[in-house]
Amino acid sequence: MASSLISGAVALVLILTGGYVIAGGIINIAESTMTAQSDATILLQKNLNSKISILYSEKTINSFLIGVSNNGSTYYGGSDFAKMDVFIGFDDDSVARESILTHYVLVNDRVNQNMWDESEIINVSYTGLLSEPVWVKIVTSNGVTASTNL
Repeated sequence: MASSLISGAVALVLILTGGYVIAGGIINIAESTMTAQSDATILLQKNLNSKISILYSEKTINSFLIGVSNNGSTYYGGSDFAKMDVFIGFDDDSVARESILTHYVLVNDRVNQNMWDESEIINVSYTGLLSEPVWVKIVTSNGVTASTNL
């Protein structure tokens, strides 16, 4: 009789402990899922509010300059420029991927200094290219693009 009582108590403790562990795991999974969904929503909202366009372009045989306008409500700071790329298409059908980091100048930067705010323009220029550029595509840090033929 005493052994069955002890066995029942041990079984009850094991069931409660197992239930506690399982419940904790379910709560952690639910919390991780909610956090991931929240982060994805923030990134999607940032992309939806982002828009850029190329306003003008100039080129020579081995260089080009483009003026890019930030038409959205997303601003880009110093660390964002380190993650921006420019794809350059050449007359020999080759493509080069370059960082924008040392090739841009903010034009009329009056609102937030050294930040590419909405309605501001950056000039992006590359010189000393090995071939004649024929098109260019700029990609921001959050994946928004604009391109033009030169």
